[in-house]
Amino acid sequence: MTVKRVDGAAPGSAWVYLPEQDVLFAGDTVVAGSHPFLRAAPDTKAWLSTLTALRRARFSKTTIVPGRGPLCGQAASRPLSEYIVLARRRVRSLHTSGARPDVGDLVAEMLPLFPVPEDERELVPRRIKAGLDRLYEELETE
Repeated sequence: MTVKRVDGAAPGSAWVYLPEQDVLFAGDTVVAGSHPFLRAAPDTKAWLSTLTALRRARFSKTTIVPGRGPLCGQAASRPLSEYIVLARRRVRSLHTSGARPDVGDLVAEMLPLFPVPEDERELVPRRIKAGLDRLYEELETE
């Protein structure tokens, strides 16, 4: 068993890898089919690098146990990467426009990118907004 600190969804993110079983416990660094928690991510650019590393050949047959969602393979990291890239691009666009704008319009754009369970219809838009607000703060320091 290998425990490795990785840049991910929160400070102190780690992977636990069981090489004999070729199973990776990824925590919220990988979420399959749901909106990620961007609010806690200290560095989304570094998180993207971690997701890119996960798509290397050495993990091509690895079973991933994500923080949320069903067991998956490395391909599940691609929609998550695309989500983070889109969020960064849209927030950067708002950031370069000058005064701090409301990210509310972006929430509506991000919401359909992953399914939202019926019992989370009120929670998920707030989660997305909080993540975009945090991303705005992160990009201010880049």
